Amino acid sequence: MSYIKHGHTSRHGWSPTYGSWVAMRSRCDYPNHTSYHKYGGKGISYDPKWASFEAFLADMGERPDGKTLDRFDSSKDYCKDNCSWATPTEQNLHLATRSDNTSGRKGVSWKRQIRRWIARGHLYGVEYFLYCGTSFEEACEAREAWELYQRPLLIERGV
Repeated sequence: MSYIKHGHTSRHGWSPTYGSWVAMRSRCDYPNHTSYHKYGGKGISYDPKWASFEAFLADMGERPDGKTLDRFDSSKDYCKDNCSWATPTEQNLHLATRSDNTSGRKGVSWKRQIRRWIARGHLYGVEYFLYCGTSFEEACEAREAWELYQRPLLIERGV
């Protein structure tokens, strides 16, 4: 039996890169995983060559400090063209629409108590209220404008 040595596992544990790879595969492959229903249960998988850690490492490189594996489009599989190492703030911009969202638009919701559409965003742990009014379209536009504004700032800061 031959073993491939990649230097990412030892008696003392796994490297962060190896841990991210294991977690990705577990979410997609194992129905007993707590998040399987959000990944494998919804048909999300990974590039077949990423069944090998070495191929994953060649495509993604080492995981930088403070970042984890992120998919740009949360409705698509894990693959080189859809993944990056990202901070929690960057990942927030890529989140899927919440399951309890009734508007169908991320960050936009109807507040029954005040009979208004609300648009919100989150950045660095701060919640921003972007719009409050009667127009669904304006709420969506406010959220989209906020997302477009945030992306260049995140890139500029190297986040």
